[in-house]
Amino acid sequence: MSIINSRKSVIFVALLVLLSAGIGGVVMAASPTVDTETTDTSQESEITDGGTQTYNDTTSSNLSWSADSANSSVEITHDGETVFESSPEHYESVDSDDDGTTDTWYFNVSLADDTSDYDGLEVGADENVTLNATLVNDTEADDPDTTNVSYEFQNSDETAFIASEDPESEEDDGGIFATLNVFSSDDENETGATLSTDETTVTDNTSQVQLDTVDSNLTDAFATSTEDASEGDLVWSSYTQLTVDDESQYVPVYYQSADEDDEWLNSSEDTYATISADGETMTIHNPDAMLGEDESSATLDVTTVGDEMLGAQNARSMLKNDQYDTSTTTVWTTSFVATDLNGNPDFVDDELEA
Repeated sequence: MSIINSRKSVIFVALLVLLSAGIGGVVMAASPTVDTETTDTSQESEITDGGTQTYNDTTSSNLSWSADSANSSVEITHDGETVFESSPEHYESVDSDDDGTTDTWYFNVSLADDTSDYDGLEVGADENVTLNATLVNDTEADDPDTTNVSYEFQNSDETAFIASEDPESEEDDGGIFATLNVFSSDDENETGATLSTDETTVTDNTSQVQLDTVDSNLTDAFATSTEDASEGDLVWSSYTQLTVDDESQYVPVYYQSADEDDEWLNSSEDTYATISADGETMTIHNPDAMLGEDESSATLDVTTVGDEMLGAQNARSMLKNDQYDTSTTTVWTTSFVATDLNGNPDFVDDELEA
């Protein structure tokens, strides 16, 4: 081999060494790494690729990772819909190769095991869904390296979660009695009657179904219908119809919590609903009461209408249901306030009659 060729080989090898070592400011980015140890850090990831997060209403699970950038982030999706995203501050950083420069940053997010950190997650009682977490190395890079963490969320048989992401709305166009309707409004900014149709799985042990309005029009409709309500008030201008095995019924809807003075309602056993103070959640309580004696699980269809009166006839039908211990006097005096002089918009009637 000639001296010239030998020198070229030495120079080529030296350049490779320099590039690999990152000398001269050239640093090769790497994909984030899930942190599953606490030897060098204070956090350990409980959520891992192929792992399971199990429903619990009092605990949370850590998703911990390291990146070679201080600008890392995470996005979690379900069926392509984002249910969580965060760009947390790093809780620790180190100089891993002792060259005097920080090169590794550690991040952590704590995710409630009751799904409250997952915005709009849908999962039936006693069912599992797959969640995908994408860890981004550097949010300021044009094409950042990423790492995918796929895991199961295992729900309990006590709770189901549904989300109203695309409800149908229609501005109130009045009606021949609109000028007489004390519940009508001239506010052009109101959403008007809003319809959401959803379904989920419930079991004979399911104590509640949570409907997340996901900042949709239903949120505004709920807010409008409860703007003058106090906790414990019956809400007549938003309602829900539940169906199991082709058997449908309206259920009482309260603002925030049931009124203990309503002796006809057994809040521990009877089916009813509550609207949260922010209008972002409707909770259906004791849906298991709608299952047949021999049923261990069933599909629950939930038809929810916001900012539209239930109507006296529907209210009477609801209060006369076998679940509720109402007297004839209670049925008539209570249902009177649900009077709707305009009637439902056609798109609401069509769904309720389907």
